[in-house]
Amino acid sequence: MTRHLKPCGTPGGYSRHKKRGEPVCDPCREANRIYQADYRANRARSAADRAANPRVLAPCGTYGAARRHKAHDEELCDPCKQAERDYKTEKQRDYRAAKKAKAKAFEAMLADAWAEVSAA
Repeated sequence: MTRHLKPCGTPGGYSRHKKRGEPVCDPCREANRIYQADYRANRARSAADRAANPRVLAPCGTYGAARRHKAHDEELCDPCKQAERDYKTEKQRDYRAAKKAKAKAFEAMLADAWAEVSAA
């Protein structure tokens, strides 16, 4: 299978030149300059958006708040302890249900295989 190389005049072409140790042609250098300027402008805009719209912290009594308490090495409050217990119980229930479904599917596959062998 042949790989299609990025053409000159694109940021991918610039990367190709750099990876191969080749001198970078002017169209590739210009394309990379434009790409980098656009990337930096978008990053600056994102930072401004984050500053203008700070994240809202999850209220206590949710799993997110329990994770926040743990991340800050704080002791969990009672509502957060309960939320964490509920979350873990639900995850365990989902895990067991998936395991049971997988076992049933395997048993059905074995039964089908045994029926084919018996019929032959």
